[in-house]
Amino acid sequence: MKLIELELKDFKGIHELRIDFGGRSMNLYGGNGTGKTTVYDAFLWLLFDRDSSNRYEFAIKPRRENGQEIHHLQTWVRGCILYGEKKITLKKSLAEKWTKKRGKDCRTFTGHEIVYSVDGTPCTKGEYQGAVAGLMDEKTFRMVTDPAYFNSAATWQERREMLFRLAGYSKQEDEAVARMPAFSSIREALMGKTADELKKSLIYSKKNRRKRYRIFLFVWMRSSAICPAGRDGMNWRRCGNTRRTG
Repeated sequence: MKLIELELKDFKGIHELRIDFGGRSMNLYGGNGTGKTTVYDAFLWLLFDRDSSNRYEFAIKPRRENGQEIHHLQTWVRGCILYGEKKITLKKSLAEKWTKKRGKDCRTFTGHEIVYSVDGTPCTKGEYQGAVAGLMDEKTFRMVTDPAYFNSAATWQERREMLFRLAGYSKQEDEAVARMPAFSSIREALMGKTADELKKSLIYSKKNRRKRYRIFLFVWMRSSAICPAGRDGMNWRRCGNTRRTG
């Protein structure tokens, strides 16, 4: 997959920008606040609805110095991508919704809507996401383009899975036992379950034992308060008999 062209219009702090990558590798240089991260955010939003910090909700529209959004702008990002010998153009626009309520003379701002198009043809969100999925997998893309993704965005389960694949490790329990004979006793405990299923079962069993212990402790303390042991070593049966006859 090669990025041929990327064009931004009123996206965050960039009013208008067009970059002709031509499918070549390119480095973006600049000082702080000059828009390097904004370009990357625009490309990620175009593909996956996220920014470089893996956030779905972030400030897309330009803002004034006081932090308020600037209205009546046409915010959009367009990208031309070459996949094999096929060229596809994606465009995503953030449109404002203005509604005139009954009894009012002017329209009021009521929110935003995202408009999608593929190769110049409007489409639904599902169709757009399907076109993007046909080009690349989001996690793989983030892994090879964002050095911080592994530690900051991926869950611990995803990180473990990635490391297993890189190390050529199989999650099959039989293979793990064959490599480490010391774990052979685990095979009997698994009883056809996976390691994760066995772990879940043990955690539930542990919680259940703790719950029964708390119930027993509560009953024992209540019984001790009602029927305290006397000097003659009153037992539970004598205490119960005393209560029935008293």
